[in-house]
Amino acid sequence: MSPTRVLYVDLAPTPAGSVVSLRYLLRELDHSRYQPVVLLSSQNRAVSWFRDMDLPVYTIPSRQGQGVAFGPRVDAWRQGGLGEWMRSHPRAARIWHTGGALLRWRRKLWPEAQRIYQVIARVQPDLVHFNAELVVNRAGLLAAYMAHVPAICHVRGWEAWDVWDRLLARTVKAFICNSRAVAEPLRRMGVPDHKLHVIYNGVILEDIPTEPDPALYRELGLSRDDPIVGMVGRLVDWKGHPVFLRALARVAQEFPRVQGLVVGAVEITDPHYLDTLQDLARSLGIGSRVHFVGHRDDVLRLYALMDVLVHASVRDEPFGRVLIEGMAAARPVVATRGGGTPEIVRHGETGFLVPQGDADALAHAILTLLRDPERARQMGARGREVVARHFRADEGVRRVESVYEEVLGQRGRVG
Repeated sequence: MSPTRVLYVDLAPTPAGSVVSLRYLLRELDHSRYQPVVLLSSQNRAVSWFRDMDLPVYTIPSRQGQGVAFGPRVDAWRQGGLGEWMRSHPRAARIWHTGGALLRWRRKLWPEAQRIYQVIARVQPDLVHFNAELVVNRAGLLAAYMAHVPAICHVRGWEAWDVWDRLLARTVKAFICNSRAVAEPLRRMGVPDHKLHVIYNGVILEDIPTEPDPALYRELGLSRDDPIVGMVGRLVDWKGHPVFLRALARVAQEFPRVQGLVVGAVEITDPHYLDTLQDLARSLGIGSRVHFVGHRDDVLRLYALMDVLVHASVRDEPFGRVLIEGMAAARPVVATRGGGTPEIVRHGETGFLVPQGDADALAHAILTLLRDPERARQMGARGREVVARHFRADEGVRRVESVYEEVLGQRGRVG
């Protein structure tokens, strides 16, 4: 019996957490039962990751995350008096948004659906696994529906559906959610329980060292004798980098030799955000103490350099992959409370949870750990134990495979 062919689709423009999680999934997948094929955005540098795994990889151009250009005339209407009047009249606003949705379908989603359909027709998969939420996979879901191939959505973010999304949702055979927090809004929007599966992201513990590589200190311009507080994640405003920098400035008042390690690249939609953060660090008097190292393919080696890992999101985080990676490296974490984060961090046991946007609370938690290295060490060790018990990649993949079996066993079922 030949393996089940699964097409994995992720059209993100950069190798964000969803793509990292997909790499783990495909590493641990039972290739004797499932034959993976990958479809990525042609601009995503993670294409090489999957080709290095000797997997067949297709690419298409994608504008995911870049919105739709409606033209100067429509933009003028939106920003002028007509747009203001429309927004103040609910019935008119609904008409306006419906028209915008139709334009979006015509200008962006339908051409993209055709490109994805062509890949599906060539690959002939038994199942399509969309590696993100429905709202960024509208075109792909339409393509899978036209090709009569069952599809699942691996939801890693927050959903807000319009009437068209609700129709598309009926074509989705299963929703895999990376936290209970992510699953709950889908349940409220009417997704039946039999379609919802909460499966946490996972890591391979053996990939994540707990002892630092001395060469990395020299490479990154760090001193191993100074406390290092790190933050890992894309440089986007909602990740809370300004809050982190303000907290670090407060920490520096007590630990003047503290160093900040910021790992992550800017998004193509805001290429000047790094300049903004560097300017803020200089204005806070810590410009020489904060190291912005950009995107790193070896990020798993960097956690061991940190005395404290910070996750400073100012909006609810759907999951927080960097938290389980840092905990796997036996590092204590300080994270903002909200979304799926409390499902990972055990307050006072593996780290601290603080209010979103509160630089003072963030600084206080960091200082608590830096003042008491033994407590920090114990929290880090406990964190690695929690990851070993609840966030192992192999166990998560076995649960994903069980979803495949369930979906493929119900072909032809609608709703």
